[in-house]
Amino acid sequence: MFGVSNSLLAFSAAVAALVFGVFKLVRARLFFRHLPQPPGHSLLFGHIGVFQDVMVRFPANTHPQHFYTYMSHKFALPGIFYIDTWPFMEPQMVITDPDAAMQVLSV
Repeated sequence: MFGVSNSLLAFSAAVAALVFGVFKLVRARLFFRHLPQPPGHSLLFGHIGVFQDVMVRFPANTHPQHFYTYMSHKFALPGIFYIDTWPFMEPQMVITDPDAAMQVLSV
């Protein structure tokens, strides 16, 4: 059914897709390198592990804002920090300081 050329084409397409996916993953992860963030950032999983550890401490129907407030206090994070949960969610900038929130809203 598939000749050598079709198999080679399919293999090449698979390798290209894999390389593209790895490039996109590394690019997304390295974006957060010098930004304030919770400790435990993984190149492969981002903050998914940290977020999971925080989520298990709360009841199942807890609003996510409590997770961010808890992380802010537990890790002594500044008023603005970043959470990297790509590809499950878009990266998030979390603002827990009222003065920083007012500055963002006034711009």
